Amino acid sequence: MAIPVPKPKFKRHKPTAKQRGEVTKKVRDQLEARSGGMCERCGRHGVQAAHITRRWKLKKTTVNDLIHLCISCHHWADNTADGRKWLKRLEGQK
Repeated sequence: MAIPVPKPKFKRHKPTAKQRGEVTKKVRDQLEARSGGMCERCGRHGVQAAHITRRWKLKKTTVNDLIHLCISCHHWADNTADGRKWLKRLEGQK
């Protein structure tokens, strides 16, 4: 049987990927102004902020790291090879 190891008492030095990927109100407003509240791929309403660059690669999320996508386009971009290639092309453009 393994002996439990005590939890470390020091604080984390770097922010987590979740913290680095957090979208502030200012960034969300900038994104809304850029997209007009419409999907930046197909033009539909009902959008969500999608990360172009994966959160674990970011130091802090900016408007250039995000794109407004509808649910269908967001699913396509995150879960298909073509969608990931499309996001990769956008990485340097926004």
